[in-house]
Amino acid sequence: MKSLLYRSHRWIGLVACVPILAWTVSGIAHPVMGWLSPEPAQKSFPKRPVEPSELTIGLREALEKQGVEEITWASLVPIEDRTFYQVGVPGTTVPRYFDAATGDELVNGDVHFAELLARHFVGDQTSSVTDVGVVTSFDQEYRPIFQFLPARRVLFGRDDNMRAYVDTRAGRLGMLVDRTRGNLLGLFSCLHNWEFVGLPEVGRVAMLLAFSLFVFAGALSGLLVYGLMWRRLGMGAQARTPRGRLRKFHRLAGLSVSGIMLLFAFSGGYHALKKLDPQLHGFPLGERRCAVSGIQRSPKEVFELAEETGPVRDLQLVVHQGEPHYLVSFVGRENVPNPKLVHATSGLVIDEGDIAHAKDLATRLDGIEVATLRGGKRLPTFLREYSPVNKRIPVVRVDLETSNNRRLYVDPKTGVVATSMDDSVTWERLSFLFLHKWHFLDPLGMGSDARNGAMVVATASCALVTALGLALLVGWFRPKLRAKRSDPVLAEEEAP
Repeated sequence: MKSLLYRSHRWIGLVACVPILAWTVSGIAHPVMGWLSPEPAQKSFPKRPVEPSELTIGLREALEKQGVEEITWASLVPIEDRTFYQVGVPGTTVPRYFDAATGDELVNGDVHFAELLARHFVGDQTSSVTDVGVVTSFDQEYRPIFQFLPARRVLFGRDDNMRAYVDTRAGRLGMLVDRTRGNLLGLFSCLHNWEFVGLPEVGRVAMLLAFSLFVFAGALSGLLVYGLMWRRLGMGAQARTPRGRLRKFHRLAGLSVSGIMLLFAFSGGYHALKKLDPQLHGFPLGERRCAVSGIQRSPKEVFELAEETGPVRDLQLVVHQGEPHYLVSFVGRENVPNPKLVHATSGLVIDEGDIAHAKDLATRLDGIEVATLRGGKRLPTFLREYSPVNKRIPVVRVDLETSNNRRLYVDPKTGVVATSMDDSVTWERLSFLFLHKWHFLDPLGMGSDARNGAMVVATASCALVTALGLALLVGWFRPKLRAKRSDPVLAEEEAP
């Protein structure tokens, strides 16, 4: 049995050594990327509240003035000292901007607003902007983890090649990338996610899962065989030779990091396996069109109908249950939004408007009906289950009547499912959070830098053990290639 484990560890290690080195090098690059990445000058864009007196012309009048007959959504956007209607029109991902005081269109309004956002988040009001492009799909740099699509890519004319990805619809930052972060992102995508293989997603994930199993088996076999042989690790004449000392150090170090390898291999493989079960992340729930002629109420009237006083925090025109409604948030007494839905034609007011609209949005998914909706809850801040990696806040959690406790986290303003969860996904995310990202260290009072530092040391140790094992394998195979050893006992003893 011991001999079988010994041989198994050798051959499994031969297969797993290259993936381990690729994953450890890129794993070290990930926290280093966080340490070296540019920090945003501001975490959010201060969207000033709008006074009803600023809205001289109604939304319908502004649209009819510009000959717009159908829209998919609209919102109020304060830009500098003026307020604009930001409007989504069918057939394009680029919104249009109309002055709420005159009804005139702001030419290249989305480019102007994207540059304004980018300068705010970068903290650079002086460098030139060389390009403002539209991003409609994720790529190796702007990855799905950054969530927002469509987005604007704003490139600054600076030596560090700074670019900012911003979401103009919600006034949010997707990510900042300079030359250093861009290079590290490319390295991580290549070595950690294996995007260089050029296979379809299912094939690539299957490869990641298979090699994760090899790494797990290699760490487990090494733990078993060298754990059983603990008393023999320093014995024998060969232990005093350079090769013997190298083999002894590999075994001792391997025993010390085998548990870490098992954690990484299990959580990484589990994470890859769940990718074969696609979940909804940043999933748009489909835009509905509404005729401009159906928008009978102006935003100023809506403020009065909502029976609130004070400035408006936010206003969105959305299609709720097939008809245009205003989703309005006022600044409450405790600075807490109080969202209401107001019918754009009848003026009917619905309290808890964001929850009602999120439930209606959820029914646009196949297989979800009103009868399956169990409840909804507004989330103004991130939680452990709905973590900052999802980026969108506030959202509404919509619970479904299913055996696996499925829930959707819906952004009612933009009509997007930020993420979906059920019991199986919860276990996978907890596994990835605690075993792969090492948040089990959080109760010890470790901040992110200290936790990442501990992971770098552990990952580097795994890389060192693997490199030593690879060196021993090369040393063992070299004479094998010349000639088969005549003494099989000696060949077994000199095995790594």
